[in-house]
Amino acid sequence: MNRAVFFSIVTALLFGIDAGADIISGFVYSAADSTPLNQVRVSSDTAHFTFTIADGSFTLNTGVAISVRFPGLPEKLDLRWNSAGGYFSWAGYSGIVSIQIRNATGALVAQTSSDRCEGSKYSPSGLPHGFYAATVSAEGRTSTKKIQNIGTNPGVPGALRKIAAIDTLTFVKVGYFTTTRVVSGSQSGLLVYMQPLAKIKCVFVVAMENTDASQIYGNRASAPYLNDSIAPKYGRATAFADQLPLAIVSEPHYVWMEAGTNVFADYTFSNDNDPSATVSTNSTAHLATQIRNATNGATWMSYQEGLNATTGTCPIVTSGFYAPKHDPFVFFQDVSGNPPSRTNVYCTAHHKALTTLAAVVAGPISSYNFITPNQCNDMHGQTGCPNSNTIRSGDDWLRANLPPLIAFVNANEGVIFITWDEGVSTSLMAFYVVGPNVKAGYTSTLAYTHSSIIKSVERILQLPILPTVTSVNDFADFFTPGNFP
Repeated sequence: MNRAVFFSIVTALLFGIDAGADIISGFVYSAADSTPLNQVRVSSDTAHFTFTIADGSFTLNTGVAISVRFPGLPEKLDLRWNSAGGYFSWAGYSGIVSIQIRNATGALVAQTSSDRCEGSKYSPSGLPHGFYAATVSAEGRTSTKKIQNIGTNPGVPGALRKIAAIDTLTFVKVGYFTTTRVVSGSQSGLLVYMQPLAKIKCVFVVAMENTDASQIYGNRASAPYLNDSIAPKYGRATAFADQLPLAIVSEPHYVWMEAGTNVFADYTFSNDNDPSATVSTNSTAHLATQIRNATNGATWMSYQEGLNATTGTCPIVTSGFYAPKHDPFVFFQDVSGNPPSRTNVYCTAHHKALTTLAAVVAGPISSYNFITPNQCNDMHGQTGCPNSNTIRSGDDWLRANLPPLIAFVNANEGVIFITWDEGVSTSLMAFYVVGPNVKAGYTSTLAYTHSSIIKSVERILQLPILPTVTSVNDFADFFTPGNFP
C-alpha cells in the first residue's frame, strides 16, 4: 500500500454472534489525487450489519444475529455521523447508547455526558480537525415495556436477555479527503475509502483594488462600513501580504489568485493587456479547472460588473469601467479558448454580468464564486467615475451590496473572502472573512497571501492542493473549532 493509513474502522463486534462471524474492517487513506466518493455500502449477511457512507455522513446499522432476536425488540442501532453538522445522531435501540471518542494516540478526548435514548444527538465539542475513533455502545431494550431479568440464560426459550453491540468506526471531523475507488460487497477485511463533507457549502471572493491595509483599517472617514459593520462581527487579517513587488500591476495578481503564480511555461504575466493568443496560458494547473475536473458536484462562476456587447459574453475586451485584467479566468485557454474568444461557450457559461449581489443570491449558487466590482466601485478609480474618493466609493458599494450576500452565507453555511489585489505604498493589504462560523471581531496575525485563498477554497471544496500553494497558511484560524476543514 502506497498511502498512509490513518485509522482502521473496526465494526460488527457484536455480543451474541458466533466466533466465526465475519468482521468488516476498513482503512482511511489520504488520496488527494483521486476521484471523490459518492456512496459506499458494505454489508455482512452473517452479522446482519451494514455500513453506508453517503455524501460524507456515515450510517452504522448494527443488527443482531438471528439466534438472539426477540419479538418486539428493535434489531438495529442506526448511527449517523454528520460531518457537515459535526454531530452523531441515532435511533433504533430505545435503551442506553453511549459514545467515546479517542484521538490518534488512543487518548479519550470526548464522550457522551450521560446515557442517551432513541433519537438522541451528540455533538463532540472542542475537537480540532483530525482523525478520531468513535466507540459506540448500545444496550437494546423495548420501548413499550421494561425488560426484566437482563442477562438471564439466553438458551431458555422465551427468556429475555441483554442485547448489546459495541462498534468502532473512524470518522473525519469536517475533512477534505477524496477516494481512490468505490468498493462494495459482503466480505471481511474490506478496504473502505471515504470522503467526508466540509461544513462550508459555498465560497464568495469579492476582489477590491489598489489599497493599503492602513488605508482601510481604522479609517472610519473613508471606510465606515468595513470598520463599523464588518470588522466587529467577523474576522480580519493584519499580515496579508502581496506576494509580488509593488511595481507589478493588477493582472498578474488576479492570475495569481487563480493559480498561485503568474509564471507559466508558455507565458509570464507582467502587464495589464487584454487576453489574446500571446497574452494567455495553456496551463491547466489552476482552480477553475480543478473544480471542472471534480466529481463531487463542485461548480464555479465569475461575476463581473460592467459587461456589455463589447466585452463579449466571455469578457476578454476592455470596455467602459470593466477590464479583463480583473477577471483571472479569461487568461487561461482551457476556459476562454485558444486563442481566447469573446463567444467561447464554456467561458460564457461561467460568466455572468454583475448587477447587484442580491441578484447573485437570487439565482442558482455555485460552490465557488468570484465577484469583481467595476473600476469605479472596487477602489481602483478611473476617468469618468462619479466620486474621486475611491476608497469611500468602494466602501459605499460594499454597504449597498454585501448585506444580501451576508444574509445568504449566514443562512446557507457559506463564507465571503474580501480581498484586495495589491497595495499602493506597502505590501500589506486588508483582508476580511465573513460567515456564520467566523470568530466575531477576530484579528488574525498569521501570514497570508493570495495563495491562501486558493488553498482555503481547495480545502473547502475537497480539491487537490496545487503545488504552488502547499506551503502557505489556509484560513482555519478565522473559524471556530470544527468549522473549517
